Amino acid sequence: MYQVQSICLFLFMFILLLGIGLALNFNKNRKAFFIICSSTVLISFILALVVTLNIKVTKKDIIKKTINARHGTIISIIQADEKQQTPFGEEIKEYNTVYQIQYRIEGKYYTAWFRSVDLATNMEESLNGKGQFYKEKWIFNE
Repeated sequence: MYQVQSICLFLFMFILLLGIGLALNFNKNRKAFFIICSSTVLISFILALVVTLNIKVTKKDIIKKTINARHGTIISIIQADEKQQTPFGEEIKEYNTVYQIQYRIEGKYYTAWFRSVDLATNMEESLNGKGQFYKEKWIFNE
């Protein structure tokens, strides 16, 4: 899951540095400079889009695998909005997303809550020690 993100982030940094280097080298040739800058921006945007979409797919896969491991069948996955009451209370920061999962096990219906970390890396510690997110966490009410 994180392999695609890591590859895209590496390519993003490589393309960005290569584009800057080439742009500095060809800064006197306006046409070449424009083509290099445009290409760098376009490729960087596409790579950033791939990483963003992959993060969302990864979170859905984590949810499905976790519920399946409990022998459950998912009924719905809803992303909680910022104003919605969740069992996490105030333990939600800038890089967290909370999902409410409705599922069924042997005819009984349950609700689970999942707090994800929305970063393209597999970090365990907070960014720069500033506490911009809480770690991933599940709350089951079975």
